[in-house]
Amino acid sequence: MANFSLTLINELPKTVGDLQALTSFQFAGGYHFPKSYQAFVKEFGYGLTLGQFLIYVPMGDYCDSIFVQVSVAQSYMPDPNDEYFSPEDLAPDATLEIIKNLYLFARSENGYYLFWDTGQQQGQEFDIFMTDFRGFGFRKIAKNLYQCLDILTDDIKIRQLPFFTKAYEKTFKVINPIGK
Repeated sequence: MANFSLTLINELPKTVGDLQALTSFQFAGGYHFPKSYQAFVKEFGYGLTLGQFLIYVPMGDYCDSIFVQVSVAQSYMPDPNDEYFSPEDLAPDATLEIIKNLYLFARSENGYYLFWDTGQQQGQEFDIFMTDFRGFGFRKIAKNLYQCLDILTDDIKIRQLPFFTKAYEKTFKVINPIGK
């Protein structure tokens, strides 16, 4: 994790959100937020990562709090009871069991969503899945946040993902939430 770095592109005070919630929150299986995510939030806080991604942090009931956004994401998830549901909606890497355990933690401005599979933690980390809810399917792309960011910023590794031809910039822009 220490090998990955981002260039800070502004000098606003960072918003790390609720550090108590960051370290004490537990998922249904008793797991805590992943170690890489906790380190990222403490170092950078809330902002625009790679020029595209909002990585949500614990900020109570603020609209971009991770706790608010996960409930919003549930409305997008494929519903196996829907007459238009097809198992191909989950392809190539997700299953119905995985879908039940996905927890949104980031969204890009161009329509990609990043989720943790909270069903099983390995080494204090969760596998990361990406989707766009428009035909990309659900793809397992990394084993931790820093591996995910590395893939998204590497010109060769990002081409393993469909629809990507160019890596994102290794940048971070602090955003101060309105009213926080």
